[in-house]
Amino acid sequence: MTHDFFSSKFNIAMHCRLFIKILKCCIAVCLLIYAIVHIVLFDFPLVVSEEIIVILKMLLTGVLFAAAISGILLIADAVQYAVKRSQQVQYAVPVKKLAIAAVLLLILITAGKAQTIAAGTVKDNTTGLTAVYKNIKPGSI
Repeated sequence: MTHDFFSSKFNIAMHCRLFIKILKCCIAVCLLIYAIVHIVLFDFPLVVSEEIIVILKMLLTGVLFAAAISGILLIADAVQYAVKRSQQVQYAVPVKKLAIAAVLLLILITAGKAQTIAAGTVKDNTTGLTAVYKNIKPGSI
């Protein structure tokens, strides 16, 4: 499949197969993340309606992610095909490799965003006890 993608042929059937493989991979990753979160947080009660909504949101995210990656690769393939057909540019432009590098760079940039850290103090007025917290606020002291 990768040989077909990096060849100079513009083939919609190959892009459909690529989309289906990326989609399967994204859905598998989403379900794996869902399972890991529920294994780690096993104490929380499972409400069926909320769980169905969470699963559907995760699957939608996986589908959109796969569609975005496939769309970028399809556009890169179409651009490279158009450049090759026009023969106006005499040097070879590795558009597909640049598109893959851009997707990986985009994933790295968006994955590296840190969340704000919640920190503070909580004081129990009846006992005078004070708790300092960082990231997780205590419910009671």
